[in-house]
Amino acid sequence: MLHKMKIIGIGGGSGSGKTYFTNKLIKKFPDKIDVIKLDSYYRDLSHLEFNEREENNFDHPNSFEFDLLASNLIDLDLYGEVYIPVYDYKNHIRKKEAYTLKRKKIIIIEGIYSLYNNDIRDKMNLKLFIDTTEKIRLKRRIERDINYRGRTKESILNQYYKNVKPMHTQLVSNTKKYADLILKNDESNNISFNILLDKIISLL
Repeated sequence: MLHKMKIIGIGGGSGSGKTYFTNKLIKKFPDKIDVIKLDSYYRDLSHLEFNEREENNFDHPNSFEFDLLASNLIDLDLYGEVYIPVYDYKNHIRKKEAYTLKRKKIIIIEGIYSLYNNDIRDKMNLKLFIDTTEKIRLKRRIERDINYRGRTKESILNQYYKNVKPMHTQLVSNTKKYADLILKNDESNNISFNILLDKIISLL
């Protein structure tokens, strides 16, 4: 465990509600909680032609630079701030600029593979998995990728059935076994959030 800040992992499938829960926590405790999005650590594919980048399986853990995240967590704890990569989702490359993250009492690591890597998992004080039906997850993914990532519905569905769905079945859903707490993201949202809130307050 890191000795100063507490680390919470929030995992779950694409569109499960990880960002929803994370944002609610940050809004409630803006001075004490911040987030590192695992998607910031997608590997830079600028050495490939664009059509080759598009063929990459972004839903496989090999697409993420876990070693850099682990190093950044240590630096953040030791020095009070760290530079976080910025990823260009439309072109599948890491941007030249980074953003500065300041240490808070709690840092949330949010992403589909937040609970996947052993080195990252060992640094966590609390591990959560957001469990949501496939129908809801797909609907949310389509809306997000069209509105925020400049994607077409056709490309989203193609990627979903080629990579997202099989990777969720084979790998992402399997990280549920590492969770200290599994939360349903459905009509019981408020109940789930209140359960989470009690856990968070105990760490503050």
